[in-house]
Amino acid sequence: MGVEKNHDMSSSLRDLSVEEYVPPAYIVEAERHVSNIERLNAACARETELAMDGLVDELERMVSGLSSSVSDTDAVEAKQKVEGMVKDTVSRVSKVTKALHSGVAKYGKHVDGDARSVDLAVVQKIFGVTVAPDGTGCLPREVMKELIVEHFYVTRDFECGDCLAEEAGVPNAEEIKQPYLELLRIENELKRHSLEDALAWVAVHEQQLQGGVGRRNRLGFLLHRLSFLDVLEREGRLKAIEYGKRHLREFYFGHATGLCALMGGMLFYGGESSSMDIDGQRAESHMIKKRYKPVYGDQRETMWEEAVEEFRKQYSRVMGKPLESPLLVSVAAGSAVLPTLLKYAKVAEKTKSAGTFAQTSHELPVELPLPDEFYFHSTFACPVSKESNTPSDPPQMLPCGHCLNKSSIYRIAKSATRRFKCPYCPQETVMTECKDLHLF
Repeated sequence: MGVEKNHDMSSSLRDLSVEEYVPPAYIVEAERHVSNIERLNAACARETELAMDGLVDELERMVSGLSSSVSDTDAVEAKQKVEGMVKDTVSRVSKVTKALHSGVAKYGKHVDGDARSVDLAVVQKIFGVTVAPDGTGCLPREVMKELIVEHFYVTRDFECGDCLAEEAGVPNAEEIKQPYLELLRIENELKRHSLEDALAWVAVHEQQLQGGVGRRNRLGFLLHRLSFLDVLEREGRLKAIEYGKRHLREFYFGHATGLCALMGGMLFYGGESSSMDIDGQRAESHMIKKRYKPVYGDQRETMWEEAVEEFRKQYSRVMGKPLESPLLVSVAAGSAVLPTLLKYAKVAEKTKSAGTFAQTSHELPVELPLPDEFYFHSTFACPVSKESNTPSDPPQMLPCGHCLNKSSIYRIAKSATRRFKCPYCPQETVMTECKDLHLF
């Protein structure tokens, strides 16, 4: 019965339009404010341009009318006249500017006041969220200040971040900023094809950079590969081989293909010409071209770009810093799903189910599709129940290798000691032999 209700609610959500949860009068009033602001802005720009042109013309006429020898009395009169003209110009511009600022303020009050009351009460009631009229209540004010300051640092707008930190009184702003300054400095060095600082950072954080099986410090391999090619170009094959023995040997497990292409390509390296003779007589084989041209051909700049991108990812992971602004991601994701949430709030209010959702469930009864860039963790959907895993219903792997949610396994087995057959192969097992899967 509950499933049918959710199904009917989802159908109703698809049928609702924007006008059903945003009053038309509110939209009309907002459009009127916007049109008024556009008109005032055009008038302000036009009046300011005329006033400034008039002032410049008057000043040019005064300068041309002054002789080379000006008495003190004439100079005082000229100064007073100029001050009067500037004052008149400022007054003229201020009148239209004041009207523009008034129009913008009225529009802001309309958005902050009327829009907040459209469905906020219903959303708060359904989802159990308490938000004060001034927008506070979800997070402590000090945390919000730090999030906004960090947003500016993540987006490389350090001047705005410092200004806000000083005015808002964020005591640990310098501590927040330092990792992003270091990231920007090393990233700029890599873009200038300088590897020294990046390699030094990799050496310090070598333990944290070790990945899983087959992913042994990919960043270290990318940087040492570029350094190897640089040594090969400047000092020749023998020095490059010595460099490879010292720094590249450890990357064989996990990067064997790239390492073999790097070493094998030296056979076709152009020597004194410092170029790969891929298209010449020494490398006629299509297989040779396919295997070595990505390393020794004309894709060196792509390799540098790949190293810069990998450094950004690994630096953010090791230092525990976000790759993108958390505030920006939250606002973007919220903006994408807000229409669906408002539609659900409207339907829930009509079906008298408002107030029950927040107390009875930790999952939304409607799908909130988001683009791939908003997914930061692996997820698992049980092939039997078609439901995603939760902390209380983790995925488990059977001895045969097939994976199901724990609740699905229990429904099939009916008992922790009863043997049951895997729904996807003939192998039998018991619940105690199933292992939890940990997704990252």
